[in-house]
Amino acid sequence: MAMRAMFAHAGKEVTHWFPGHMAAGFRAMQKNLRRCDAVLEVHDARIPFVGRNPNFKYLCEKPRILILTKVDLAHPSCHQSKDIILNEHLPNGKRAYSDVVFVASGKYNQNIKKILPVIIDSLEQDLLQQRNHLRLLIVGMPNVGKSSLVNSMRAVYSNKRKCARTGDRPGVTRTVQPDIKIHDNPPIYVLDTPGVMIPNISNLEHAMMLATLGTMRDELVGEEHIADYLLYTLNRLEMFSYVERYKLDEPCDDIQNVLQSVAKCRGALLKGGHPDILRAANSFLADFRHGHLGKFYLNLSASQMPTSYFPNKDNSYSQTIHESYQ
Repeated sequence: MAMRAMFAHAGKEVTHWFPGHMAAGFRAMQKNLRRCDAVLEVHDARIPFVGRNPNFKYLCEKPRILILTKVDLAHPSCHQSKDIILNEHLPNGKRAYSDVVFVASGKYNQNIKKILPVIIDSLEQDLLQQRNHLRLLIVGMPNVGKSSLVNSMRAVYSNKRKCARTGDRPGVTRTVQPDIKIHDNPPIYVLDTPGVMIPNISNLEHAMMLATLGTMRDELVGEEHIADYLLYTLNRLEMFSYVERYKLDEPCDDIQNVLQSVAKCRGALLKGGHPDILRAANSFLADFRHGHLGKFYLNLSASQMPTSYFPNKDNSYSQTIHESYQ
């Protein structure tokens, strides 16, 4: 069966999701930055070059470490992104990130233990000698695992139960959370913050990939439309595990046929045995987001990367973004 060479986008409306709590959240980040010693920027390891908010560079007066989460759901080649990211620079020539750490999903994983030594290495020795405690600012897009990271660090470093609210939907954390203690000796605290989207995403492919991974609310884009983009992406990358999972005869490029099969396999049926397409679309998306359709990694060529990650002469794009938060 011939597969689509291009995806028909619904329109520009999928590129906008910036509710008021995000603007307020970013202003609170800037206000609290002076109280913090380092910034942990959290992002999804499956899309290391898509969706990182360029406006977070305004938080770079403190060491900034990129934490790439959900590495267990990503293809192993995602680790190749580290060297590229560490070569990103701000317009003033300063390196954008002090280091990059990959962590997996789940409360207890060994990579969490790597974070604290990296933070310590990024700080000036004079500061470490002067302070009797440390405070970290956690930032990132919605639904990339910021609050889960806080709970994991708290569990690993101090064996304490979770205290940050988490959920599979974006927007669970809506305000800056007060000091959460993750380490006893020395005392280390974190400030958990709301996920902050880029106010306007100019690249529709990037916007749809962000929607596919759940960083936007599904209903704003349309569950069936996101599912169709996911099917297009799986076929383009030749990730055909969905064929066996949903008992199809062969790879398919028709989202209606696929969702009907998903509905039958999952028992998502309406009265009369008709397939519940909405429930099927949600199930299809959930399977992908939880890694049941294969390990995914979106690798971009240099020409496809957002130019805001690298120095530019007038910094006009970054300034436009910055003004959106005022």
